[in-house]
Amino acid sequence: MPDPVSPGLITAGDILMTIRNGGPDAAQLKQLIKGELGDTLGRGAPTGMASNSCGGRIMRAGRLTVISVLPWLFLMMQGRSVAEAGPPSDETIQAKVEARERWLAERQGQDVVWEEYFAFLERTLADTDVDELTARQLALLVPLIWDLDAYARPAVRRLQELAKDDGADGAVAAVALFQLNSRYRVLDLEATLKQALTHPGLGKAFERGEASALLSYMHVLPEETLRELKGEVLGVAPLLDKELSADFVPYTVSYFTAVAKMSDAAAQDVRERIRTRVVQLC
Repeated sequence: MPDPVSPGLITAGDILMTIRNGGPDAAQLKQLIKGELGDTLGRGAPTGMASNSCGGRIMRAGRLTVISVLPWLFLMMQGRSVAEAGPPSDETIQAKVEARERWLAERQGQDVVWEEYFAFLERTLADTDVDELTARQLALLVPLIWDLDAYARPAVRRLQELAKDDGADGAVAAVALFQLNSRYRVLDLEATLKQALTHPGLGKAFERGEASALLSYMHVLPEETLRELKGEVLGVAPLLDKELSADFVPYTVSYFTAVAKMSDAAAQDVRERIRTRVVQLC
């Protein structure tokens, strides 16, 4: 029976894989083995294992090779793993978003089998720890975790913490929190909407081209909610005077539609303000 192996133990297989993959450490590792163990390896090998390749000598030497090079290799790999620790890059998250878009595009015009879709999402997010993600990364992943309770609820908790930041990142988190909460209702819906509408970093987030999802939700809000949060909803209008890209036009139109449901003079003034801004952005 083979000896139990700790998940953190570096084995001969790890060394061989490093060499075969030709990574940045492969040449150094080959030289170390040749210099330190070259006189030992390759002598007295059993019949059928007379390969002179470095990999063959590693496999023959077994534990001797691992023990001999372990101190050097351990430091090398530990240093690399520490350097790679931390949250995933924005590029990694964006790749997941694009993978979902491709999956759906490939099935355009077909009946989507939802079980397959959910399984795809789970595979795509399998290596994702929401507690490590930034506000922007979580906002990007909202479409993926929308239907996955196992990810959405921890994401809500994470976003609650991130939304405490008064800057643009906090606003992005507050908007993503409202989005997910509109689906799962873990928190009071109007409270999370109000937090997003009044977040001090919302204007900065708009300038960065982010948090536009808040505007896209405006036209589907119940009229009762719009009436109750009338001041907060209308208070977003001045933020649209900031330097915004033309990409904001569809979201601004959604906001205009919501304000159009209000009939008082204040709302009418805001409607005209939004109409003018849309023309400018176009």
